[in-house]
Amino acid sequence: MAVALFNTGHQQDALLACQRALAAAPDHPGLQQLHARLLLSMGDAAQALSSVQAVVARYPDHAPALRLQAEATLRYAAQLVDRGQASAAVPLLKAIATRHVTRSDIWYECGRALQACGRLREAIEAYERASAHDPGLTPVWFARALCCEDLGLLDEAADALATVLTLEPGHVEALFNLALVEQGRGRLEAALDGYARAWRLRANLLGRIAMALCSRPCGAVWLEPEGLASELSRRAGPTPA
Repeated sequence: MAVALFNTGHQQDALLACQRALAAAPDHPGLQQLHARLLLSMGDAAQALSSVQAVVARYPDHAPALRLQAEATLRYAAQLVDRGQASAAVPLLKAIATRHVTRSDIWYECGRALQACGRLREAIEAYERASAHDPGLTPVWFARALCCEDLGLLDEAADALATVLTLEPGHVEALFNLALVEQGRGRLEAALDGYARAWRLRANLLGRIAMALCSRPCGAVWLEPEGLASELSRRAGPTPA
């Protein structure tokens, strides 16, 4: 009955029916999995994870339960990170990463949690694992670049940002950050060219660009915003038709 209700879009009724069935058979693995699936579909990842964990504890090699466990863990971990509780997310993600070693999404989320905790070198390792299994994931390369920047690994950051721009040439934040990296490496001309490309795509970056140029050792100052805008326009070339 719960399955029929769920399939017809009556999620709350399906959940109530499943809970009634579980009250009569609390250890039924099929009902526990269905309960977890229903909770997950309604956004309650924490309770979904608790429900499916009971199945995995009894049937540690049951593939559908393991997939559901991974999905619930990813959702719950993402919620923890977004709530500023990344330290609680890390062990959950590491535990499922050891079982699902080729899952790029798990390694990416693990990297995101580690990065939020300030464990940047570990985050880079997690991002490396993610990109090893799926080299086309732009967010992984960008996140990895930010970690490298924060650690002062400017060459590694530049390489990661270059990969982002190969995958997504119009990635404005990657263009801006690559210009920051070039400025950090003492390459002002390359930095200005990069800022120009970013500004051409997003004109409201002008203030951030001006601040970056005047706040770093290798920089430049324009007394008027119009002067900087004119220089960026010259370097960026004509607006594409």
